[in-house]
Amino acid sequence: MRRLTGVREAYRRAELRLRMLLFGDAEYAVGRLKGEEHREQAAHHLRRMRTAFDEAVEEAEKSNLPDDLRERAVEAKERESESTRDG
Repeated sequence: MRRLTGVREAYRRAELRLRMLLFGDAEYAVGRLKGEEHREQAAHHLRRMRTAFDEAVEEAEKSNLPDDLRERAVEAKERESESTRDG
């Protein structure tokens, strides 16, 4: 769970840097993206990215990934030992 918090924070910082680059801060920096239509389109895509990221994190929080991975590792080890005995 701690790892997901770090991932969220890294995404948030990256998104802020991208927004600053594209749109500026409306006070000191102008931003590189010109034209209202292009700015709206970029904002729309950034919202879609944020939604997809939030859904992925939510799904990861619901699943118990470490337990799933441990279970798969045990199964793989069992299959490996079975093939070694048979072969």
